Amino acid sequence: MNVRLLGDRVLLELKKEEEKTTSGFLVKSEKQQGDIFEGVIVKVGGGKRGKDGEFIPVDLKENDKVLFNYGQSVKIEGKPYLLVNEADVLMVI
Repeated sequence: MNVRLLGDRVLLELKKEEEKTTSGFLVKSEKQQGDIFEGVIVKVGGGKRGKDGEFIPVDLKENDKVLFNYGQSVKIEGKPYLLVNEADVLMVI
């Protein structure tokens, strides 16, 4: 993938959740606003400048599994990803 992220943005691959009933049937789950999602970081931006002009690098790295609550859908080379700011990532798991 030949993309360069700007600022403190990270590109995520969303983990697909499949819920099954006890008898083995798949259940379609619809996410609601405010739900927390799980994903894997594919690319990381370089960082951003703080209010004082000091450079602040991104505190995440590729292949981190993370929980987040917001993302912008994008397609790159026909594959769906989510683009989020570092501040939207809640934790590394």
